[in-house]
Amino acid sequence: MRIRAFLLLLAATLLPAAPPPLSAPSALLLEPTTRTVLFEKQADLPHPAASLTKLVTAYLVLQAMEHGLLREDLPLPVPSALARIPFPPDASLAGLTPGTTLTPAQLLSLTLVYSANDAACALALLLAPDIPTFARRMNTLVQSLGYSHLSFEEPSGLSPHNTITAREIALFAADYLDRFPSAPARYHSPRAVTIGGRTYLNRNTLLGRYPGLEGLKTGYLEESGFHIVAYARRGPTSLIAVLLGIQAPSYWEGMQERDHQAAALLDYGFDTYLTTEAPLTGIRPVRIWGGTQPFLTPRPARPLRVTLARTDIPRLSVEVEQVSERWAPLHPGERLGTVRLLLDDTVLAESSLIAPQHVPRAPFFPFLADLLSWLWHHLLAILGYAS
Repeated sequence: MRIRAFLLLLAATLLPAAPPPLSAPSALLLEPTTRTVLFEKQADLPHPAASLTKLVTAYLVLQAMEHGLLREDLPLPVPSALARIPFPPDASLAGLTPGTTLTPAQLLSLTLVYSANDAACALALLLAPDIPTFARRMNTLVQSLGYSHLSFEEPSGLSPHNTITAREIALFAADYLDRFPSAPARYHSPRAVTIGGRTYLNRNTLLGRYPGLEGLKTGYLEESGFHIVAYARRGPTSLIAVLLGIQAPSYWEGMQERDHQAAALLDYGFDTYLTTEAPLTGIRPVRIWGGTQPFLTPRPARPLRVTLARTDIPRLSVEVEQVSERWAPLHPGERLGTVRLLLDDTVLAESSLIAPQHVPRAPFFPFLADLLSWLWHHLLAILGYAS
């Protein structure tokens, strides 16, 4: 019995964990830095976006701040057109009134932390003359990024005609994190924000309860069920877990089930997979003839980073092909070889090896000395004396 128990324990340790059972109709688990899909369930099924819409609104707002169209710390009056938007009585609202002055950063915090629909619409009206015009900009943005299954008709998520899929909203979230890496700490992960003497709690109830969670957004409509885009980091591995359409008898039970399933999917990802970067072993210095320095060590043009099952890590290897010598001048980015990351015989990632800096041609006499040395070295090689 003890031997059987030991074998069962050993098998459980060595075999990859099974994905958790999920009641969510659609789900996807993504490692955003490598764009590796680790799990999916009906990931291309369309759903009403609910408040996940606000991620696209936030992208346009942060882009406007980046381009100087909005100053995040400059107080602006809430647009008067906000008063003409018929928000449902049960909508999540910050209680904004036209003429009240708030900074774009405060409005964005209300949009992403408290999921305030009036704040999302106020931001849209700061950037566009009306809501339909802003919605067209939202659609232009997602189409320019290559997403054909994301479609929006307003910025808050209240419309059931805003449409997403688990796959495309996960990939969009990865694009968002690439473009605005400081956004999670600033606008998504605060547990609460206080504005105008009122404290607004974060609607993402998984924050503070799941280790490494940094946001990003939750959503709910009666037509959509409960949604979440959960972003977490542990060590070198980042994960985005998307669950769409969770149903529950009550709002409170829906939030609990949403959090439970998101945590289970993230646990599966962190327990089973690891993001690793190729060690830069085997890359040799290149002899630079006729230059101001005799050697230069090339570097990969981009990091060789992959996400794979932890059980596969010992089978990784690095393959390097590079030149051994080059004449100056050498320019930054000049190609000097190739480095590959392999799993057994399969290439997982590949990058050029490039010169990290400029190496100018040496003055006349040092150049002449190198030329004579090069001729002597190659003469010995032809005669078979060089090693």
